[in-house]
Amino acid sequence: MPQAAAGGYPIVAIHRLQRLFGISRKCAKVIIRRQEEKRDNEEDEILSVLQLLKKWNLNVENVTRFPQVLKGTTMSLDHHKHILEECGIKVGVSSLAGYLRLNRAFLFALESHGAIPPDHDIVQTLCDSVEMTSADDIRHSLGNVSSRPLMDVRLAVFRRFLCQRLDCDEQTARVMVERYPRNRHKSLRLTAGILCQLEQQNFSAEKIIRNPYLLNTHPEQLEALLKNCPTVASTDIREMIHRVPRIAYMPWHNTVQIIRCLNEHGFSEKMVMNGAELFSLSADTVRQRLALMSEIPELWAMRHNKNFLSMVFSFQRTLGRLNYMQSINMRCVSVHMLSTFYPNFRRHVSTGEDNSGGVDMVTYLSKRLAAPRGSIRHQLRLHPFWRSVPLASVSRSTEALLEAGFSAEQVRHALQLCLYPCSRVLAAVRAAADAGSVPEPHVLQLALYLLERDSHFSGTGVFEFAAVQRGVGGELPDGPEDMADLD
Repeated sequence: MPQAAAGGYPIVAIHRLQRLFGISRKCAKVIIRRQEEKRDNEEDEILSVLQLLKKWNLNVENVTRFPQVLKGTTMSLDHHKHILEECGIKVGVSSLAGYLRLNRAFLFALESHGAIPPDHDIVQTLCDSVEMTSADDIRHSLGNVSSRPLMDVRLAVFRRFLCQRLDCDEQTARVMVERYPRNRHKSLRLTAGILCQLEQQNFSAEKIIRNPYLLNTHPEQLEALLKNCPTVASTDIREMIHRVPRIAYMPWHNTVQIIRCLNEHGFSEKMVMNGAELFSLSADTVRQRLALMSEIPELWAMRHNKNFLSMVFSFQRTLGRLNYMQSINMRCVSVHMLSTFYPNFRRHVSTGEDNSGGVDMVTYLSKRLAAPRGSIRHQLRLHPFWRSVPLASVSRSTEALLEAGFSAEQVRHALQLCLYPCSRVLAAVRAAADAGSVPEPHVLQLALYLLERDSHFSGTGVFEFAAVQRGVGGELPDGPEDMADLD
């Protein structure tokens, strides 16, 4: 455990901060206090902010007086710095910490307090930063500029810049700003930079207007994404950005972490491409959702479906639909039903039909038993009720047989055995093995025969109610576990 100072702060951490940033012991304690208030994954962000302040040759010691500067991220801080420079306001730790207060202040108040020089034409300064020539029109629309808050003046110039740059009207530019409030605090120069980069990636003005959150992307962030993550699932990152524009808005290391997480779970490149919208989430969110889904057998059994990752993206909707279907005792769920549009979902639930055609079951067994899908489907279709068996039940029976030591080839030769409830399958396998009347490679076929014979070869033995009526050899089930789905 690190040695602590008298005030309760670790000495090693204090000395490290003093050595890195040349600050006093008091300032180091303020920084450590802020780190303790943050979550574990946000502590490094504070150090990044301090390094940025040092890079800008600002007095890091002023963090003691203005600790609010540590609340933001490096990207937002860079935006604020550029905005202050464009407005002619001196950049310092105090002005960065009071950025929002400065934006709410009237221009005459900023002049009287010395934040901006007297008679400073802030509209012209903002227009000059991006080589705009419509300063007179903007002044005319604002009226008495000195009696307007700094935010109003900035946004008036920002909207006019969007109108000229994207060839849109004033109302469209206003919607782009109001729809994503972060665009209210976007630097003109950084906006010009990101628009140039997006145009280099063949983004049309119409596409940028439809995705206004792209304006808040930092140019360096997009450059880092293109450099450090050139491909996703063997697909050029530029194509991925066109498919899911929000990827450009996410930090590049977030994309790398999601790729690593998906690779750890063994998802194929085709599945990753079908669920490309997943990259618009944070890596922690993706990891947490996959962990939760792995604990839900009904969902995890579908992990081989090519559209499984779309359910991860819409996790709350998926979970809500699953809970609803279970509440009405509808146990045959599929990726199609859990991810389709709501009207389709209501229709499928009302009729009890699913248009997926058993794709989830065929895909799961094909992947798990390393067999062609056509062969799996041909064998399953020989059973009259194969599409009426829940995938979770098939998954439990299949995994139980494989864990019992049977090979995938043996399971394939008695594939319809996987349609029966797990408890009955294991009981039938034990009875077939104890009989000793067939060689070991054919035990599963004998077990399937015993189960089919028990239901008079009608195929109804795959349903749970058959397990309650009779067990293998006419025995009742051992306990309430087999009857859990009857409630």
